[in-house]
Amino acid sequence: GGQPVAFVLISGTNPLDLDEGEFASQGYASATSIVTKLTPAVRSRLVSMSVTPDGSDLRFVLSNDPGENIEVRLGVAITDDDQIQRLVRLERVLDDVLGTDTTVIDVSTSETTER
Repeated sequence: GGQPVAFVLISGTNPLDLDEGEFASQGYASATSIVTKLTPAVRSRLVSMSVTPDGSDLRFVLSNDPGENIEVRLGVAITDDDQIQRLVRLERVLDDVLGTDTTVIDVSTSETTER
């Protein structure tokens, strides 16, 4: 009870292997932080995440049954405000692209793009 049942795979260019008491780099810390902000609509489709150690490039992979998975590009999403803004932009387009041929959603800037 109260324990997570499904963990999120977070990958990156420099895999973490930390000992007790060590801290993750800013990128990995921001990636774990954004997981707590995901809505059920996004979380239920989340396949994996990737991030650079400095946090300059954060990405999700979302399932898109019956189509190909969708890569979501968040860019620099380090602060809580950055993360929330990008997730709001993602939520605005997610319903419209699910089940389509869209394979990339870029919410890293104020202009959301889809391909």
